[in-house]
Amino acid sequence: MRRIIELQLGRIRTRLQENNRAQFSYNEALATEIGRRCTEVEKRIENV
Repeated sequence: MRRIIELQLGRIRTRLQENNRAQFSYNEALATEIGRRCTEVEKRIENV
């Protein structure tokens, strides 16, 4: 699941750079929190 989260965050980074020339960065805490929330039944990996 961690790899999927990192791929999705990378896609967000790319879109922001290409479409808005904006910088996007994140730290391990964000990826960890997203992963934690995806373990809840109503928020499965499809929501990432």
